Amino acid sequence: MKDEKQGLSDSKAYCPDVGLWQQPLQQDKYDENKKLASLGVLAGGIAHDFNNLLSVILGNTCLANKHITSPEQLAIYLSRIEQASNNAASLCQQMLTYAGQGSSRSHIISLSSIVLDMTKLLQVSLFKHVSVTYQLPENLPKVKVNVSQIQQVIMNLITNANEAMQDNVSGMISVHVGVMTVDDATLSFSGDITCEGEYIYIEVRDQGCGMNEATQSQIFEPFFTTKFAGHGLGMSTVLSIVDGHHGLVQLESELGKGSVFRIAFPALDKVINQDDEMSEEYDALEKFQPSGKILLVDDEETVLEIMEVMLEDLGFSVIIAHDGVEAADIYHKHWKEIQIVLMDMTMPKMNGKDSVLALQKVNPNVKILLSSGYSEDDISMQFKDMSLAGFLQKPCSLKQLYQALKLAL
Repeated sequence: MKDEKQGLSDSKAYCPDVGLWQQPLQQDKYDENKKLASLGVLAGGIAHDFNNLLSVILGNTCLANKHITSPEQLAIYLSRIEQASNNAASLCQQMLTYAGQGSSRSHIISLSSIVLDMTKLLQVSLFKHVSVTYQLPENLPKVKVNVSQIQQVIMNLITNANEAMQDNVSGMISVHVGVMTVDDATLSFSGDITCEGEYIYIEVRDQGCGMNEATQSQIFEPFFTTKFAGHGLGMSTVLSIVDGHHGLVQLESELGKGSVFRIAFPALDKVINQDDEMSEEYDALEKFQPSGKILLVDDEETVLEIMEVMLEDLGFSVIIAHDGVEAADIYHKHWKEIQIVLMDMTMPKMNGKDSVLALQKVNPNVKILLSSGYSEDDISMQFKDMSLAGFLQKPCSLKQLYQALKLAL
């Protein structure tokens, strides 16, 4: 049984389609089929999650256009579009993390606040006959987590709970955040209990079809799915993310009686009021008055258009370049007037590194704020020998652009 669970051995492979141990000749075909199946699951999951987000964005855009003369309604629709866009960006970061290129940066935050920020997005992803209730205490200890990863975990759990009730006439999903004590006596956890003590958990409970013991034993295996087309990143990735946070996963399920998933993270011993810290940071940013010329470099016309408007709104005068060669030529002529260069990392004609070197050749003290859809961790490794003024993660809000420029200048 041990070899069968592992799937492969040095001398032969188990083929579940025929239930026989095959000779090494079948190994390559087995691996190829497994890779194709995994890509299908992953592609289906990405399309499913993005379609949900795009539905929110498109629907609220249509409503915003219809109610454009009503400032109060317009503000609501725009807020929903912003939230869905941020979640789409988080999903992109999760894809990069899955590919080993994502950010591993963590933040001190309340789990209740993460769920609260996602409530509108979660609601639109549910079947019409399914409702969701929340218990989100505000005074619990905080945890240190990668917010985008935890958002994706929550989305995955809610999606699974929702689809477990697709055949129900009606159903309820309850999402509860709470505190629990974890020790060696705590049962039914997936994950290593390396640190006993107080944990903060998120519980997702459904009234769906439930799972038998065989399904429960496979639920955390890579690319395992009970669906006709895989959705999300799968429970194996959920477990991987939680493990990466030194957390634990608990599953309770019975066929025909629904399922309960709990993900738990170590509570911070010391309560840190991050809201006060953010308030102080914002006050400092308020004193920053942007001005001067900025060289904006990007090969995407739509990105140039919106970034130019945002920079001008902040107070900058903008010079545009469409690639590294054009940027180097403009900077050579006007470098004394340009206060900072905001440049995309990936461009035609001249890549990011060569563009940085070209600008530094003109002015060794040039301030370059590099922008990319890849994570800051990945960029830092590629540009570790170069002196950059900062990094701006794509996509960015007006406030994030403002903060990045403040730090760079």
